[in-house]
Amino acid sequence: MNIKYIIGALVIVGVVALGSTLTALRTTAPDAAIAASFYPIAFLTEQIAGSAVPVFSVTPFDTEPHDYELTPEMALRLSTSPLFIHTGAHLEPWANAIITARNAQELPSLTLLTEENALLGEDIPADEPGDAGSEFDPHFWLSPKRAVGATGQIALVLANLYPAHTATFVANSAALTSELTRIDTEYRKGLATCASRIIVTDHDAFGYLAHDYNLTVYAIRGISPDEEPSSATLANITEIVRANGVKTIFTEELVAPDIAETIARETGATVSLLSTIEGLTEDDIAAGNDYLSKLRGNLKTLTSSLECE
Repeated sequence: MNIKYIIGALVIVGVVALGSTLTALRTTAPDAAIAASFYPIAFLTEQIAGSAVPVFSVTPFDTEPHDYELTPEMALRLSTSPLFIHTGAHLEPWANAIITARNAQELPSLTLLTEENALLGEDIPADEPGDAGSEFDPHFWLSPKRAVGATGQIALVLANLYPAHTATFVANSAALTSELTRIDTEYRKGLATCASRIIVTDHDAFGYLAHDYNLTVYAIRGISPDEEPSSATLANITEIVRANGVKTIFTEELVAPDIAETIARETGATVSLLSTIEGLTEDDIAAGNDYLSKLRGNLKTLTSSLECE
């Protein structure tokens, strides 16, 4: 197997703006755990790292990442982790201080979203002090196409940080890329011909999915699910639902569905769960669900609700 060739291929698949990160990489203790900011990133990293390097999620799987508050204990753990992987967007507002501290110790961090590969979240202010990158929509993982790119980024950095395990990372990332590519194909085929191409969601988490699979998304709330919609926004969403004959309002696991349910009652629409896959519920864990099965579950929900052929 030509390892250099395969790593080169990984660079092509979504590796963006890693130069400054790679120059900061250094060899660290092989038994130190890599930090991933929340569940989808932890899942991708674990799949690539395999048994070679342990991985932990900063945000508990049952916690909404937007609401997570960094504990002193977790801050201490992040100060010694050999690698910290995060989106670089508004989802982890606590990350900037962590990265500053890690930079002072010459500890590397991998930012998955940059202006080259991210969509903008128009409702997020970009000029808040210490909030660099917050204008980006963080929800890339809801598009399997984007997850392929993140897999390449993570694999490349792990191979540079732990060169002795390069063969493991190459093999594991190839297997993960293959599965994600299959799911991407399922999305493209499953969403190719639908009676409706409009999705109305509780919060603005599905921009990458809509962009990559030719859907139009309208959200009740902004990029953050904590944002309370204005009366004008609610009236506009209600009119969109009525004017376009939208039959389903999509809610999510970790956010109260009350506003979506109100709009559904007023318009005659139904409510259905479309997972943001930001974590795993107890039911998910009991059922053996993971990131990949949740992606496929979302596709099943979409094809049914949008009446796709």
